[in-house]
Amino acid sequence: MSEEGVGITRRPSWLQTLRQHARDWGWKRAIYWQIMQPLGKRLGFHIHYVQVAADRPDLDDPVAPEIPPGYTARLGCKEDFLPALNKIPNLDQTFVDEAFEHDDECNVTFYGDELVAFSFNTRVKAPVTDQLEIVVPAGFRYGYKSWTHPDHRRKNLSAMGGYLKRTQGARPFDERGIWYVETHNYPSALRSYRRPSERAIMMGLVGWFTLFGRQIPFASRRASWIGFRFSRKDAPRKLQYLH
Repeated sequence: MSEEGVGITRRPSWLQTLRQHARDWGWKRAIYWQIMQPLGKRLGFHIHYVQVAADRPDLDDPVAPEIPPGYTARLGCKEDFLPALNKIPNLDQTFVDEAFEHDDECNVTFYGDELVAFSFNTRVKAPVTDQLEIVVPAGFRYGYKSWTHPDHRRKNLSAMGGYLKRTQGARPFDERGIWYVETHNYPSALRSYRRPSERAIMMGLVGWFTLFGRQIPFASRRASWIGFRFSRKDAPRKLQYLH
């Protein structure tokens, strides 16, 4: 063997990738993924399903998940984040101020004195990109900005955080979770079976396309009907006058 071929790992071709995805997901999904992936990366076109959670508290496990010794998990406050500002990706003073100004709900996990995991829920709005934010309709909550330190993953910390927000948070009985997922995100959509009573409800489509560097959001009629949409951060706000 020549020295030129030693240590060289070739990436699979697009055709090999397509065939592998077809084996995993079927040909229709594989072809759709092959189309949508470059549209998002190169042309800035993204389209997502809007999903509403089943929210069946009667099916939740009443027992708290087990986490290893040395970890402390609880609902968080603004002061928990101050020592970690600018040390965690996209966690700065502006983000923290806005989150708590909106009265967003969060859980935190510490290992000793170090913040190693957290996640937020909002009932108002949350950032999507540098140009866009998500507008959450009344009666829904949206989870965002979940983070776990790489050295502390696979410790059941996310499950504990969800348990704390579910059992200790101020959660109205008639409120439901809402989120969006890319239409070609098959690794997530097909990863596990859910019983019919636990399956999310599809409520239309949202997304954006990019024109000369400007991200322009759109929403289907069904998503607009429930009020879930992307909005430009520089869009003028409508003033509401109370009489």
